[in-house]
Amino acid sequence: MNNFKLVFIAVLALIISACGGSAEPETPANANAARAENRAPVEPEKEKPEPEVSYPRESYSQKTPTDAYKTYIMATVNGDAETVKKLLSKASLEFVEKSAKEQGRTVDELLTGGAVQNESKKIPEVRNEKIDGKNATIEFKDESMPEYLKMPLVKENGEWKVALDKFMQELLQQLQNDLQKV
Repeated sequence: MNNFKLVFIAVLALIISACGGSAEPETPANANAARAENRAPVEPEKEKPEPEVSYPRESYSQKTPTDAYKTYIMATVNGDAETVKKLLSKASLEFVEKSAKEQGRTVDELLTGGAVQNESKKIPEVRNEKIDGKNATIEFKDESMPEYLKMPLVKENGEWKVALDKFMQELLQQLQNDLQKV
């Protein structure tokens, strides 16, 4: 099972660092190659500009677990790494710092451009907030997900923080349980 953990962590690292590719721009070298093969040079696809989505900082809140999670998504969409760091639990930030170091990237790069990046730039549906002392969970789902996932949060210094480390541990445990059933 240790090999499985290593494979899962490697896949997770790839997911965190995943970036979309883009078409190569037309260069004299590939234009000449195209002419030599008697075909038309490949024109790069023109990217459609994405509508700018930005959430006002005034809407940021950590009063409830749901508020903290939504603020985490808003800050991620806004590319606001400093706020994202403030919204992560201490253990989660240590997890992200370790991942960044292993990948040779900065923490800010991971927080604003990796798996935590919300591709739709919309706040996911959130339901079933449950608070148990200094621990809480919410369930979230966006349009690309077939089912709701549970996100743990913890209260540190009187503020709700996203427990990304616990979320990853729970996903790993769920995956291990599912594989044992097969």
